[in-house]
Amino acid sequence: MRVGDTLQLEASLIPSCASQQNVTYQTSSWQIVRPSASGLMTATGAGQVTITTISKADSTKTDSITIIVTQ
Repeated sequence: MRVGDTLQLEASLIPSCASQQNVTYQTSSWQIVRPSASGLMTATGAGQVTITTISKADSTKTDSITIIVTQ
C-alpha cells in the first residue's frame, strides 16, 4: 500500500453457520493504518503495521495480517 490508499479486508468465521459473525479490527499503529469497523484500512503514514481481527463472540479467536505502507 501507499500512503492515502485504502484496502478492504474481509473476515470469514468458521463455522460459517455460527450465529455471531461480527469482528473488530485493531491496529498496532494508528499513525500508519486506520481500520474502520467495516474492515476498510486507510494508509495514513509509511511503515509496517499489524492488523488483528478479533471475533466479537469469542475474543480468544483472532487472526493477524502485516501491512507495509510506503510513501
